[in-house]
Amino acid sequence: NPSQTVGVAAYSSDEGATWHLASVPPGGYRSGVAIVGGPILYAVGPTGADVSSDGGDTWRHFNNLNLNAVAILDISNMWAAGAHGTIVARTAIIF
Repeated sequence: NPSQTVGVAAYSSDEGATWHLASVPPGGYRSGVAIVGGPILYAVGPTGADVSSDGGDTWRHFNNLNLNAVAILDISNMWAAGAHGTIVARTAIIF
C-alpha cells in the first residue's frame, strides 16, 4: 500500500544489531533511500519524497512526485528518477 505510513521505516544506530520504528515516519512506502552524510537521509517513493536529519527517526515530507530511485552526488547535488521517465535534479538540497 503506497500510502500506508505505519511501520514503513526503521533505523539502527548500532550497525544493524537492533532496529527501531521511526517515531515520525515518511509519508508512505519508499523505494529508494540515499544518505547525504552523517544523519541526513532522503527517501523517495510513489507518493513523494521525505528527508530525515536525525538518522531516520523523524521524517519531513517535501514533495509529491512519483519517484523510484535517488542518488546523492555530493552535498549540493541530488538526482532522482521515477515513473514515465521522470528525472529530477536538485542543486539545493533541502535539510
